[in-house]
Amino acid sequence: MDDRALQHGVIQELEWARHVDPDDIRVSVDEGVVKLSGSVGSEGEKKAVERAVWHVKGVRALVLDLLIRDENDAWHSDESIAHGVVAALGDRCTPAGQIRVKVESGVVWLAGMVEGPSQSAEAETLSRGVPGVLGVENRLSLRPLPGSSTPGASTVDDRAPAAA
Repeated sequence: MDDRALQHGVIQELEWARHVDPDDIRVSVDEGVVKLSGSVGSEGEKKAVERAVWHVKGVRALVLDLLIRDENDAWHSDESIAHGVVAALGDRCTPAGQIRVKVESGVVWLAGMVEGPSQSAEAETLSRGVPGVLGVENRLSLRPLPGSSTPGASTVDDRAPAAA
């Protein structure tokens, strides 16, 4: 199938697909690689778009360059979300720069070391409050207390009383 026919097929499939509003989606095709750009209303709609495209025979690869609009019809790029999360965290949870932030398709990944569970929870809560954030993967580690052994070094057997 040539690229023009494939593009037409993808556009038709998007128009027929349930839960998809194709008005703000642009379709381009190059050697069977379909690129969708524009915006959608939710992560669910983005997934519905992806499912619809894979139903079209001849699609060799798919590039989803779709931004997600919020309830107010505003859209948020991963870059704007990252700036928002960094600003929200500031140095409220831990000194600035101690938490690394990665944003991918609206999902925020938090990594680094924090002093305690409350700092980890606060960082996650602050991140979730940033417009455009679809989810948070909290991969923050707790900094070991000075003089404590390595976390997780003891096992259940080490703590169990000796058998008589």
